Amino acid sequence: MVDEIIVQGYIPIKEIDIIGLEIIKKDTLYGDQIVSIFLDIDDQTMIQRITKRWELGDDELQRRVASAQYERSRARELCTHIIDASQTVAQVIDSVISSLKHPIDNLLSQ
Repeated sequence: MVDEIIVQGYIPIKEIDIIGLEIIKKDTLYGDQIVSIFLDIDDQTMIQRITKRWELGDDELQRRVASAQYERSRARELCTHIIDASQTVAQVIDSVISSLKHPIDNLLSQ
């Protein structure tokens, strides 16, 4: 699907998890050209945000923390950019735009 979008002249932007990124990088013709951005927050900030929104049991909360730690470790290996998402929304958006600017400019100039 990603290859088809690129062949049509579009720049695909997808929100996926780390496993999805691994699959796309492996299974597409353009896997080496993928710009990937991981929005990261530390465990404590994540716990504060989760518990502010929902009431979760300790087991579920620990499962989510463990999942985030796994994704964070894989992101260090796979992602082009890791952005501190504990910043303000405006700062995170600026960081994402900065991360995409150069690759998009390169694609558009071809």
